[in-house]
Amino acid sequence: MTIAVIGSQGMLGRDCVEVLSQSHSVVALSKADLDVTDPLSIHTALSQIPDLDVVVNCAAYTDVDGAESRPDTAFLINETGPLNLAQWCKDHPVTLIHFSTDYVFDGTGTTPYSEQDPVSPINRYGASKLAGEVAIRNTMDRHYIFRTQWLYGLHGNNFVQTIRELLRTKPELHIVNDQIGGLTWTRDVAVTIRRAVQSTIPYGTYHLAASGYASWYDVTRHMATLLGVSIPIHPVSSTTFPRPAPRPHNCRLNCEKLWGTRLPRIPHWDERLTEFLL
Repeated sequence: MTIAVIGSQGMLGRDCVEVLSQSHSVVALSKADLDVTDPLSIHTALSQIPDLDVVVNCAAYTDVDGAESRPDTAFLINETGPLNLAQWCKDHPVTLIHFSTDYVFDGTGTTPYSEQDPVSPINRYGASKLAGEVAIRNTMDRHYIFRTQWLYGLHGNNFVQTIRELLRTKPELHIVNDQIGGLTWTRDVAVTIRRAVQSTIPYGTYHLAASGYASWYDVTRHMATLLGVSIPIHPVSSTTFPRPAPRPHNCRLNCEKLWGTRLPRIPHWDERLTEFLL
């Protein structure tokens, strides 16, 4: 199988390239190689790949707070980009894999969100990612949309890497404890994508996250224990740290639809974080 990974230099993109290359022919395309906002750039780059089977889109505008002041940029990359890719993939035809986010939900629910639950983003980043989902669904059938959340990995800025440094350098920490979600290693996402492609699960939208849920405070406490750090860690409300973009409080995703395809579940978040750190 021949697979093109777009956004190959990002945190998720780099893990997708590494994992998919273990069993498939992978063409890694950075922003310099392919601009998702430019249909000509897409055509020029993808049409040169012989026998292309799958496009994996890891390109995204992910600055949640930045999207509040730069909505045009966020929507250009997160909506127009996927629309352009979907149109090209439909015309050739090629399967499209795209990543979305738990931020398409407002976070007011009391149970984990399933794929059938109503969407209602509360910030512009979430709105732009939802618009990208809609654009793909309205354009083509041969697609997978995976809603992921709380991603961390080796190759980018993320909560885990930030907290590891803060635990090393700060005398105490104040960490938000009223946002609950599923911390997920990008490598586990990439492995699941490889398995999904190989098993040809039905096209559609799926939630994809590690097992179990936690707050950012819970994650920090677990990291401190693993790393042998004993500084005070204080739980605080998200109102303690006002930010331009509001965050949903209940970020939990119900991933049973995906695991119902008989793909192996991602183990509990604390088990995966332990392997990542140690």
